[in-house]
Amino acid sequence: MAVWTLKNNQAYSVTYIAEAGKYFRFESIADRMSKSFEID
Repeated sequence: MAVWTLKNNQAYSVTYIAEAGKYFRFESIADRMSKSFEID
């Protein structure tokens, strides 16, 4: 999973990677974490 955004000509990205057998186990946690980031 990769999420990115632009603000003030600056790019920010969050990437979640995991072993194939564990990806879906932790995907929902990574998704919630990526949605919690705020850029001031």
